[in-house]
Amino acid sequence: MVRGEFDDDDLCENETLIVNAGCFKIGLASSYSIIPSNDKDRLATKARELDVDILCFGGGHRSVVFEADGKLFVNPGSATGAFTPATTEVSPSFVLINIQASTAQIFTYVLTEDGNMQIDKKKFTKESEEE
Repeated sequence: MVRGEFDDDDLCENETLIVNAGCFKIGLASSYSIIPSNDKDRLATKARELDVDILCFGGGHRSVVFEADGKLFVNPGSATGAFTPATTEVSPSFVLINIQASTAQIFTYVLTEDGNMQIDKKKFTKESEEE
């Protein structure tokens, strides 16, 4: 678990954490450890610093999933649709990642304004080490 921007210090002190799932190294990073937050160049730098295949990060309260430089970047958004001063249009969202061998399937769930659940699916395959 990593500390969120508004979490108490005694809850968790980690700004980053690396976990292994199958053949993937997954980095978890607090939003305040990536400045400016959601900046693709800074996110790529953080992924290289942590030497991870997948970087999960927060900030912005909006779900984002994209690939760059052979890495996957995932912001699950806000499960509660919590307020953010950045925008008034925040939809509750979360992400599930299913890992099988060298493939990760990413399912993004977003509650739409009409109360329906929108589900987006993306596939990410880890590049082999020999390439």
